[in-house]
Amino acid sequence: MSRIDRTKARNDGEAARVADALDALDEEESKRLLAEIEQAMRSRMHTIRLTDRLQKFYFLATRRQRSRIARAWFLAVVAINLLTIGIDAILHPPVLGLSLAMRAGFIPLVYGILIGVWLRPRRAWIEGATLPLAVAAMMVVAGVISRRAGFPGNDYLLAGLFGISTGVVVIPVGVAWTILGAAVAIGSFTLHGALGPAPCIRTLMFSLYCAAVVGALVPARAGLNAVIQHAFLLRLKSSIQSRALAAANARLAVQASTDTLTGLANRRGFDEAANRLLRADAGLPSRRLGIVIADIDFFKRLNDTAGHPAGDRCLEAVAGAIRACIPKGGLAARYGGEEFICLLVDPTPGTLQRLAEGLRAGVEALGWANPGLGPGATVTVSVGIALAARDGGTAGLADLIAAADSALYRAKADGRNRVVAAWEGGARGAADRGAARLPAAVPAAVPATRAS
Repeated sequence: MSRIDRTKARNDGEAARVADALDALDEEESKRLLAEIEQAMRSRMHTIRLTDRLQKFYFLATRRQRSRIARAWFLAVVAINLLTIGIDAILHPPVLGLSLAMRAGFIPLVYGILIGVWLRPRRAWIEGATLPLAVAAMMVVAGVISRRAGFPGNDYLLAGLFGISTGVVVIPVGVAWTILGAAVAIGSFTLHGALGPAPCIRTLMFSLYCAAVVGALVPARAGLNAVIQHAFLLRLKSSIQSRALAAANARLAVQASTDTLTGLANRRGFDEAANRLLRADAGLPSRRLGIVIADIDFFKRLNDTAGHPAGDRCLEAVAGAIRACIPKGGLAARYGGEEFICLLVDPTPGTLQRLAEGLRAGVEALGWANPGLGPGATVTVSVGIALAARDGGTAGLADLIAAADSALYRAKADGRNRVVAAWEGGARGAADRGAARLPAAVPAAVPATRAS
């Protein structure tokens, strides 16, 4: 794997962790998080304050980037220290041994530990503490070598101070830790200067000058933090809004393909699901499909006598009975006013007949009163079934539905509340005509116009 690929994989992994954290939020929590983002963004950029929850997302989303910056700076300082060993040897050869011990031993050890801290996710205070520790270590090295060499001024410490002060701007930690790092740098410079041979007034003047210079770096770090946090808030807000939009679109898609009364698929949903199934099975010409069409008997009389609300409750009850009969992998839909359709994959004729009979019996067992037929009469359904045979079934799904529809007509004509198969009796010819292969898409279905 190339370096670019590894970097992309790491970034994708970080994005995936943020995505997982967002997925764990329910709709209300997402709204509250979005409100926190908008509240934070109302303030001026340099005064942005992240809530505790936003802080967690911030550290999760930016940890790898911040880690790379911090580790690169630590490694750069170690490299500079190794190069400075030669300068120490030129300026004052007697300190070469001490320089080797401090710059090639002590600094790499301390900074290696600090690099290790940034290799894994840590608490904010642990990451922040690496800055003052790094500053203290470098100032100790500069002070010890300077005193051992007997330099009369603060030049050595001054060079160390300005070198280490870059960390105040570069290392991406909170402003409080940045201020502490700057204070450690100035305090170390002042302390070593006071203990050295230089006059106190000279040390004080240099300390004030260095405090002004290093102190000016603190707002720079604060500004960088504000820019990074503002960009993070924009990305997080966009991500939450995109997820909310996707969820809303998904709900609309479900609503567009679902019958709101029964909760089953509607005709559009059935056609779309059947299209997906046929496309997926395009390479399986021997696939067997079964169709079950059920129509509530005398439903108009129920509506006319009991009213439409009672009719709606009846449709819900019948849909529940149908749903209970459909095996896993099957599809049930409300195909018309009081008509329901089921699609099954690879059923045998016996399986299809048993399912249809179970559906018919399940509706009858509801005991749902149909006052339009007289006292004691209950709601029943007539059912037609058809099967696309492996070796010579219908020419397409529309023909298969038409065959089941014809069988349903026969069930109505034969007295209702019964199951009729398309391959039985006069309906057999309709079931057996056509090619065995189903088409790649669902044609327009044959409309049902029979009487209830």
